[in-house]
Amino acid sequence: MELNIEMMDAIILMAADSSLHQSCKCKAEDTEDGKGFVYDLEDATFKFDEKVQSIINTLEEEYGFNILHTVVFLEGHGNYRYGLNPDYKANRKDRERPPLLTPLREWVVDNYSGEAQPLSTFLSVNVETDDSVAATYKRYHLNDYGVQLIIASPDKDLKTIPNLLFDSYWSRMELSSVDELTAYRNLMIQMIMGDSADGVKGIPKMGKVKAEKALNPLNRKIDMTLKVYELYKLTFGVKAKQMFYKNYYSLKLNDSNIATPNIENYML
Repeated sequence: MELNIEMMDAIILMAADSSLHQSCKCKAEDTEDGKGFVYDLEDATFKFDEKVQSIINTLEEEYGFNILHTVVFLEGHGNYRYGLNPDYKANRKDRERPPLLTPLREWVVDNYSGEAQPLSTFLSVNVETDDSVAATYKRYHLNDYGVQLIIASPDKDLKTIPNLLFDSYWSRMELSSVDELTAYRNLMIQMIMGDSADGVKGIPKMGKVKAEKALNPLNRKIDMTLKVYELYKLTFGVKAKQMFYKNYYSLKLNDSNIATPNIENYML
């Protein structure tokens, strides 16, 4: 994806759940109870505001974009994957949630709003936040206004769709283009190695290095799919097909037929 980004108008699609969580946390040694949670809502809102502004400033000052608007995507209600895969995120059930997580989310929704604001929010509906971001990018990235869409996220899952991606992890903060073949390769790598954070079990004893080695010689989607399915048959036997589809639909971002914000309003 080649871009002439000198003063190109752009809209940021920020997958903000991780930033929301991080804004509610601090070093464990800085808290009396040793849990590493922020207990002052003003401190949490400051941290979140600072993160959002740092993304905007970096894209404008270092990459030359003219940011028209930033849509902050947050987790809403429901997720069809829980019905598809009983193990999905089951390992997170016993984790203690930061006490300010819900108040901070409510504050962001209340304060990042209004047609005249350079910021707005969107809550996912029965899908992951990343699904909503992916569907919005797919629906609007080819537009008649010449506006570039930029996804901002530190999450590897958004490397499984073709997009212009700004890695918003604090020590990286860099822009890259993910093409269609690279995106599919990244998805198949996840199929092999699994995703422990989401409770998706891949091929035992195959981490990222081995997964990349298995797929690197292949340059067509069909060849990568067949290679992964071959590994599943060797590992899961008669349950290979069941495991393959369960993991595929647990990991693949749903970018079709789901609710998205109408960001054309911010292109005018």
